[in-house]
Amino acid sequence: MFARNSITARCPQRRVSLGCDHEYEGFLTIGGPVCNDFMVFRDVQNRYTAFRCGVSGTKEVDTMRIQPRLVIMLVMASSSMMPAWIHAADWPMLGRDNSRNGVSTEINPPTFWRVVDTTDQEQQLLARNRMSGNIKWSVPLGSETGGDPVVANGLVWIGTNNTPLNDFRQPDKALRQPDKAVLMCVREMDGKIVYKYESDRMPLRIYDPPYGPMASTPLIDGNHLWFMTNRYSIVCLDVGPLQRGEGNPNELWKKDMIQEFDVSPRASYMNFHHWSSVALYKDWIYAITGNGVGEDYETVLKPNAPSLVCLEKRTGNLIWQDNSPGKNILFGQWSSPVVVEVNGRAQVITAQGDGWVRSFDAFSGELIWQFDMNRKTRKWQRFGGGNRSYFLATPVFHDNRVYVSIGQVWEDKMYDKQ
Repeated sequence: MFARNSITARCPQRRVSLGCDHEYEGFLTIGGPVCNDFMVFRDVQNRYTAFRCGVSGTKEVDTMRIQPRLVIMLVMASSSMMPAWIHAADWPMLGRDNSRNGVSTEINPPTFWRVVDTTDQEQQLLARNRMSGNIKWSVPLGSETGGDPVVANGLVWIGTNNTPLNDFRQPDKALRQPDKAVLMCVREMDGKIVYKYESDRMPLRIYDPPYGPMASTPLIDGNHLWFMTNRYSIVCLDVGPLQRGEGNPNELWKKDMIQEFDVSPRASYMNFHHWSSVALYKDWIYAITGNGVGEDYETVLKPNAPSLVCLEKRTGNLIWQDNSPGKNILFGQWSSPVVVEVNGRAQVITAQGDGWVRSFDAFSGELIWQFDMNRKTRKWQRFGGGNRSYFLATPVFHDNRVYVSIGQVWEDKMYDKQ
C-alpha cells in the first residue's frame, strides 16, 4: 500500500506537476499522473534504489543515500515545444482544486534526475552539473515528511518536522532538540527557506506520535492560508507580507477542535503521514476533525463530537457541524472533504470513520446522500481482526462520479498478532 503526494516543479519556461515522493511501508514511491513508472526502495542503511517499472520487469536506475528533501525539477524544453516564459497555474491545495483530482495539464516532464547527498557546496555543484541536470534546487527536510507540497504566488509550502536524521538517530535523548511539527515555506525561484511555523508535540501518542510531520496539506486562496496542525487546531494565516517580501505571515485565527468541539482525535499506529486537509467554498472552509477511538482501540470516547465542521473562513466561527458516524467510528478519520457543484447544488463529500461516504449541502449541512462502502455482512473487530474497513484515502470527483478507496492500515494485523 502506498501513499501519494504531488510535488510541483519549476523552470524558467513553466511549472509541471510531478508525482509523489513519500515513504510508506519501507518504500519511497515516485508516481502520479506524469511519472508513474518509478519505484524507489529504501533499505535499512537508508540507501535508496530507484527502479523503472515496465512489462518486462524492473530496471535499476540509481542507488543513493539521501536525507529527505524537497526537490524541484527542471524541464528541458525547447522553443519548438512551447513559447518561452509561459507559466503554468499554481497548485494551491491538495489535489490542485476542490475535485481533488490532481491531474496536471502539463506535458514533457523530466524523466531522469538524481539527488546528491553532500554538504560540500562545490561537490554538489560538480555532481549536479555532471549527473543532475533536471534538478534546479533541493532543500533538506526533517526526518518525516507528510502533507503534500503546494505552490502559490511564488512560494512552496510543505509539512515536515524539525528533526534531521542525524538528530533522530542520536541515542542520547538529552542531546536531541525539542520535537516539533513544522510547516515550512521556501521561495520557489531559488529554494531559500523563508518561514517556518512550528507546533509543539502533544503529550499522548494516540493523538500525536513522536517525530510526526505537519501532515495536513495547506490550502491557499489569495493572501490567506489554512491548515490543520498536529494539535488538531485549524489555523488561518495572512501570508500577504511573506508573498510581498515584507515580513512573516500574521496569524488571523486558530480554532482548537479539542477544546471547542470536544473532539477526541486518533492518530494511526505507525504515524501514517496524512491528516485531513481543509476544503474551501465561497466564504466557508470544511474540515474533518479526526474524532476516533481511545487507548483501548475500540471505544469512541466522544461519540457526540463532530466528525465534520464548516467554519467561516475569515473568522473561524462555526457555521454547522455533523457527527453522523457517532459511536460507529471504527478507528480514526484522516480523509479530506471534497466540495463540488452538481446540478447547481454545492455538496461537501466526505469519507467518514464508520466506512460510509456521505454528501452534505455546503450551505446548511443537510444530508443529501450516503453510501456504505462495506458489504452488510462485514464486521469490524478490534486490531483489524474483522473484514469491515475504513478510509485512508480522500475521494476524487470527476465527471459527476466519486472515486474512493477503502482499506485498513497494515499495522492492524500486526497488532492483532500481539
